Amino acid sequence: MKKFEIDPDRKIFRKYIPEAKFLNEVAMSQRAKLLSESTKLFRVPAILNIEKEQGFVDLELIENCKTFRQFYISNAKFGANKKQKDLLISHFSQLGKSLWQIHQEDMNDDLQKTSFPEGFFDERFANDHVFIHGDFTMRNILIDSEKNEPYIIDWSISPLFDFSANFGPRYWDLTFFISSLFLFSPSTLFSYKSKTEYAKAFLTAYIVEIDVDK
Repeated sequence: MKKFEIDPDRKIFRKYIPEAKFLNEVAMSQRAKLLSESTKLFRVPAILNIEKEQGFVDLELIENCKTFRQFYISNAKFGANKKQKDLLISHFSQLGKSLWQIHQEDMNDDLQKTSFPEGFFDERFANDHVFIHGDFTMRNILIDSEKNEPYIIDWSISPLFDFSANFGPRYWDLTFFISSLFLFSPSTLFSYKSKTEYAKAFLTAYIVEIDVDK
């Protein structure tokens, strides 16, 4: 099954979604769009058309952008200068605040909660359940090269898993993002110290907003 199609003339990104995840991902994307408009910290592509029977959703095509991973590598390649480092720290901080806002979203209304399979997490996470992105990695964040704004895309559990969830421990999103930062890249191989600073900027921006165990 193909995953997506791009129509640059109509400015449409058509995404094909497995049936088991379809309704949940559409609902999450719609909720995230409203959340992005209220917080102004990040943006979410608008849903233009939904075709459940055919298994696809037409989304606003975000042009002139890079994934945050591409953006990071282009600025951190073989070491960032002060201007690049300050820019990256600013983005990581903004994403930390953005994720905190996502996790604050009220789940006590018409959005149907779908959680992880029973026993997926140990008891330490039993009482920590929030609205989650599900696949919050640097590849699922786009940076608009003109406005320098982040778009958060793909509101669904990672394709590594065959279930769908919108409700779970905040550590799911936090650790997915940090892990994606430390993925191997030849051009950032010797930037471990800088990566720890970016991770700290992300986590600090998140932690100062909420009382969690640092």
